[in-house]
Amino acid sequence: MAEPNTGALAVSGVVASVGLGAAFPQIDLAALVGAFGGAFFYVVFAKDISTWRRVGYLLAGWIGGYFGSAELMGWAWTKTAGFSGFVCGVFCVVLFSSVLEWVQTGEMPRWLQWVFRRFIGKEGA
Repeated sequence: MAEPNTGALAVSGVVASVGLGAAFPQIDLAALVGAFGGAFFYVVFAKDISTWRRVGYLLAGWIGGYFGSAELMGWAWTKTAGFSGFVCGVFCVVLFSSVLEWVQTGEMPRWLQWVFRRFIGKEGA
């Protein structure tokens, strides 16, 4: 069962998305809600981070997901702004939280090591 704070955060995020869409009609509401959902997905399942860090990741993923969805739509990789916003919201939070952790600890994330080995370098070289 989800914590009451998590449910309240979800409801407030959706209400804020709809409110922003009503206040600024030029905002793509599907991309805004999708980006919130993507960032929220990561924040809910992240372990061992403080509440303020979760809120920061949520806001960063929400903003990055919204603008990233516009890029994906511009490149014609997706047809719907909501799903591209969701994917970009998750991707932004995962990418930037990993880079932030790398800077703080000096230890490269495992997924980034895999990317470097797979696409840039050769194993055993």
